[in-house]
Amino acid sequence: MASFVAVFAGTGVALMNVMSAENAAADDLALASDMRTGLVITLVASFLMVAASVGVNQASDILDQRELHRSLHHLGMPLDTVDRARRRAIMSPLLVTAIGSALCAGALVLPLLGLALVTAPASLLTIVLVVAVGIGVVWVSTRATRPLLARSIAAA
Repeated sequence: MASFVAVFAGTGVALMNVMSAENAAADDLALASDMRTGLVITLVASFLMVAASVGVNQASDILDQRELHRSLHHLGMPLDTVDRARRRAIMSPLLVTAIGSALCAGALVLPLLGLALVTAPASLLTIVLVVAVGIGVVWVSTRATRPLLARSIAAA
C-alpha cells in the first residue's frame, strides 16, 4: 500500500511545485498547502499501518511456530539461521510486491497527469524515498521481533 501511495505522493509533490509558481494566486497556494497536508497524513497513516501489521504478524507467526523453532534448535540449527530464513521469507515477496504496486500506480497516474509530472525529479525522489522507508519499516519490524524468536527458542 505504501508504495502505491508513494507514486501518488510523488506526483502530488511535482504538481504542487507547478501550482506554487511565483505568480500563483492565493487560492492556488492554499490548495497546494492543503494537498501537502493531505499527502503527509496519508503517508504517515500508511507507514503506521505497515509497521503495526508487520510487527503483529511477525510476533504471531513466531508464537504459532514456536514448536517448529524449538525442533530446529534441537536439530542444531542456530538462531541466526532461523532468523535469516524468516527475514528472507518476508523481504523477498515484499520487494516484488512493493515494486509491482509502484509500477501499477505509475501506470494509473501516467494518463491522468502525464509523463512530465510522473518523472519530475521531485516526484521520483519522493517515490523512491517513500518506498525505501516503507521497506525499511518492515525490515525494522522483523528485527524487532528477533528477541521474541530468541525467547521462543530458549524456552526449549
